[in-house]
Amino acid sequence: METDGGPLPAMSPAAKGILAAAGVSITMLIGLLGLAIFKCLRRATRSLTHAQATKGKKGAAKPKQQQQQQRSQQQQKQQVMAAHAEPLERGMNFKELKEAEKRAEKSRKAAAKDDHASGHALFLNTLKGHGDAVHSVAWNTEGKQLVTACEDMVVRVFDVLDVTTRNQKYTSIRAAKIPQGAGFGDSDNEVLVLMQGTNMAMLAAYGPTANKAEKGPPFEQKWMLENVHGKEALLSMCTVPRAAACAGKGIAITCSTKKDARVFDMQGKELAKLDPNSLLNHSLVVSRDGRFAAVASFTSEIRFWELKWEKGTGAFRGPFKAMELKGHKSQVMCAAISADNKRAVTASKDGTLRVWRIDVRYELDEDPKCTIVIAMPLPPGKVYQHVEFGPDGVIAASHEGMVHLISADRGDLLESIDAHEKPITSLSWCPRKVKTPGASAPHAVLATSSLDHKVRLWRWP
Repeated sequence: METDGGPLPAMSPAAKGILAAAGVSITMLIGLLGLAIFKCLRRATRSLTHAQATKGKKGAAKPKQQQQQQRSQQQQKQQVMAAHAEPLERGMNFKELKEAEKRAEKSRKAAAKDDHASGHALFLNTLKGHGDAVHSVAWNTEGKQLVTACEDMVVRVFDVLDVTTRNQKYTSIRAAKIPQGAGFGDSDNEVLVLMQGTNMAMLAAYGPTANKAEKGPPFEQKWMLENVHGKEALLSMCTVPRAAACAGKGIAITCSTKKDARVFDMQGKELAKLDPNSLLNHSLVVSRDGRFAAVASFTSEIRFWELKWEKGTGAFRGPFKAMELKGHKSQVMCAAISADNKRAVTASKDGTLRVWRIDVRYELDEDPKCTIVIAMPLPPGKVYQHVEFGPDGVIAASHEGMVHLISADRGDLLESIDAHEKPITSLSWCPRKVKTPGASAPHAVLATSSLDHKVRLWRWP
């Protein structure tokens, strides 16, 4: 081979070998590179195919889950529609549905709370309708009506002809201030209410509305007394209607937490003051016929007054010191008198109940006799907050939401009742025994009120 400059030199055999080896290496390298590219493409194709297959499966499963969710939502909607048919007919939106569900849940919880009490063998009924804490409950003379004082500023009068009837009907009295106590006046159509204002206490009487032709409340205020106890906080009130009073004169007795108790007639005239010389009053005690009254205070004894009237004229003579129950070692927290005025019971911080015989000749300085000392079946340091002497020698005593029924003769704990979810505010025995369905004999009936917005009825035995 020649060039413009002359012939090229001939390649040596070694150079030719090197050139051939290089060609073979380049060919192999190209082959390996192609093989690698092929493998990568095949892997990518497999991954893409697998992803598409998985996506197809998920796409097929998703409609099934959606269908299940839709069925569940439809079932819930049908349940709400069944419970609230009228609102749904008007077309309930999502917010209304949620509110309906909340109402249903609230009803279930309320039913569950009632079940807690209704499971007890002595449970009779729950009087519903109270919107807040219930401060007191009291029967009328015949034991066929109940009046309650509630924090929602409403006094309710229940007709309890049948103590087992659910959803008992009641008549509402709108109070001017927060009622702390309520009781019947000289007739079942008259109600006296003790109210706590911002700076003073008030006592008012309510009776049937005079003009019944106009639409309005069934009760109207007849009279009101202001500054009954000045600026002192109220403790409680007891009323004794004319039909039950020993002298045929109806009275109301109110008590503050720090100073005195006051006696009024049913027209609002103040008759007397009862001064226990106390720094702190715990309980007001009035016999069923209004003959005796007492105040449990910070001392270890409790003083009884007798309210006396002139036999001929019926004029009020005044309160006279009758007797003192002495024997406790610490403060008397609450007390009660039996319906026949023959016995009394006291509960003290010393951890004991004492039952007393009080039908003694105290005019001749004969002292009451303690017949039995009962250790309270409570944890150390705890004491009963309310006691009520019931029929057949049974004492009802409460601590927090519990009620204990105790024999006044033997001191036995006859029954323990988990009556309320919050502390009990008052106890009241019905003045008559009541025949209940399935019972062979009439029962005594106990009413309990509580801060849990409930009033409940219990039978004994």
